[in-house]
Amino acid sequence: MKKNQRIDINSLLYKTRENLDIEQHILARYFIRSKTSVTEGAKAIALGQSIGPMHIRTKYENKQLFHNHGAKIIGQVPKGNEGIVEIAFPAHNIDPETDGISQLLCTLAGGQYDISILEQVRLLDFQLPQHWASFFPGPRFGLSGIREILKVYDRPLLGAIIKPKTGLPPKLIAEICYELALGGCDFIKEDEILGNPFFCRMEERVPLISEILQRASRKTGTKTLYAPCLTVGVKHLKEHCRKAVRLGASALHFNLYCGLSSYRMIAEDPQISVPIHVQRSGDMAYTKDPHHGIDAGVICRAIRLCGGDLTHAGMLGGYIATPPEQLERYLEILKGPFFGFRSTIPAISGGTHPGLVQVTYERLGKDIMFMVGGAIMGHPQGMCAGARAMRQAIDATVQGIPIEEAAVQHKELETAIKEWGIVKSLT
Repeated sequence: MKKNQRIDINSLLYKTRENLDIEQHILARYFIRSKTSVTEGAKAIALGQSIGPMHIRTKYENKQLFHNHGAKIIGQVPKGNEGIVEIAFPAHNIDPETDGISQLLCTLAGGQYDISILEQVRLLDFQLPQHWASFFPGPRFGLSGIREILKVYDRPLLGAIIKPKTGLPPKLIAEICYELALGGCDFIKEDEILGNPFFCRMEERVPLISEILQRASRKTGTKTLYAPCLTVGVKHLKEHCRKAVRLGASALHFNLYCGLSSYRMIAEDPQISVPIHVQRSGDMAYTKDPHHGIDAGVICRAIRLCGGDLTHAGMLGGYIATPPEQLERYLEILKGPFFGFRSTIPAISGGTHPGLVQVTYERLGKDIMFMVGGAIMGHPQGMCAGARAMRQAIDATVQGIPIEEAAVQHKELETAIKEWGIVKSLT
């Protein structure tokens, strides 16, 4: 084959937003710190994640191939060796139906980290064209659907995490769930550490918990959703989820390490018509460094796209403190306008206790779920009292009653405040 004439890459690599067909591209924003320059780093990403490496051209490349399949650098590139750039990837390079979220993230957050001139690179966010997003389910229930199931519309929701994380037999877990439901929890999930061990098989515990929560519901007149942890191998995931639903699970919960595409698979399965909680533990391995890896907002957007009805969003105060402005951005990604998808419920978790309810509510509003482990399970008067203390704090806050005043009326809340205090400010 005759060798092509040398192609002027620079004339093909750059576009302005005005000259770009947004509906035919997937846009990605990156922070780059380069050994050379931001320009060279952006070129390396655009070329390396579309048609080929930066410095090597092949005889099969031509202007038409670059035009149709090459990524483009959008707008002005910052001078110097670090800054934020936007790169547009041709949407038709990825099939949304079969490639899905896996190939999308492979393209947007894959080989970038192998490029030698890039000391740091962080995927900050991405934007999809409408036709591409239409292949994804989004949350089946989301905020509005779960509120409708629970018949709770005017306050933050309360979730509980079973502790100890593992080692308990099924009957004892069921007894714990009963106490949590009597205390006023809307949602109960097993900890992500509890898998399917021989001493606590899913097939044994789910029917027991389902039956005992029905008993609690008859007593309280309210409903509590229960999500067993189903972080299993992909070979078994779908059947495991279907079986859990048949046995009485009213929600499902599995970890991010199952793969984002697994959430899409479960959300699209007509035999699994219960809410899905996406457990994010582990993502800090690539989200924690503010200048490298993947921004947690990207994970939140992908979770919503793939059908997560609830997910951990962050925490104000507590032992895992998220900067307030950052957490508000995650909530906007989970709940704001996004191709008509339902909102994913942001779970606020990582050291939540009654003394944090008021300041969190003032900052984040009512459309959240307080997800609580230690402050419920470790309440000095027991787990039912711990759940009641959280509900007392939530109800008082929504009614505009200061926590100190509410504590005078409720011994469970009073005890919790003595144990964990009241946080007045997050500054």
